[in-house]
Amino acid sequence: MKKIPCLLLTLLAPFAAATAAQPSSLIPVPREDAWWRERHAQKLEEARKGDFELVLIGDSITHRWENEGGDAYAGITSRYRTLNLGFSGDRTQEVLWRLENGELDGLHPKWLVLLIGTNNLLPEGSTPEETVAGIKKIVAMIRQKLPETTILLHAILPRGQSSGDPFRKTIADTNRGISAIAGESQISYVNIGSLFLDRKTGDAKKELLWDFLHLSTAGYGKTVGIRHRATGKALTGRRIR
Repeated sequence: MKKIPCLLLTLLAPFAAATAAQPSSLIPVPREDAWWRERHAQKLEEARKGDFELVLIGDSITHRWENEGGDAYAGITSRYRTLNLGFSGDRTQEVLWRLENGELDGLHPKWLVLLIGTNNLLPEGSTPEETVAGIKKIVAMIRQKLPETTILLHAILPRGQSSGDPFRKTIADTNRGISAIAGESQISYVNIGSLFLDRKTGDAKKELLWDFLHLSTAGYGKTVGIRHRATGKALTGRRIR
């Protein structure tokens, strides 16, 4: 009888090894924060009630449209029936969990905007390659759930005050991989990072990126023209820069 547990361990070992070999960016996980769980439940209920044309998926930069977005966000929501699925602090793994747990179920939006990955790149986090792999898995899940929806895939926005900040190179490396994902049909690559940087020095414009990461109300206003232009051209599959 003692041989049975050993046999089970032998049989399960390859599966355990495969899971361990996967980078964390690919493994769906929820967060334990009460506000995060409450927001997920709220968004599930909101999704059931609405016929949305535009869905936004992301982290705090997407989440904060609801507050710092001001008139710019009001303009978007008046033009498009919009569902905001941004959750502050999220990485690819939390987005994967949310999508696996119903946030897109029953929806048929015309457009979906995805901006994710900056939190994966924190110290002790994911490499650019692992982050891109997580984003690619998210895109595949979205495509499976929403085959007719046009995806606008955002480059990660600049982070750090100066052009020499280590995050800048890490983000640039990651964005090259994100751009490659957008080679598929019905996916448009949107890179608006230069809007937030001084043309001469490459430094972040504090009036637009108030903490050199998050957008100010003026920063959100800067993106609106690009966002409308992107949704208008997305059906052609052209890249928006």
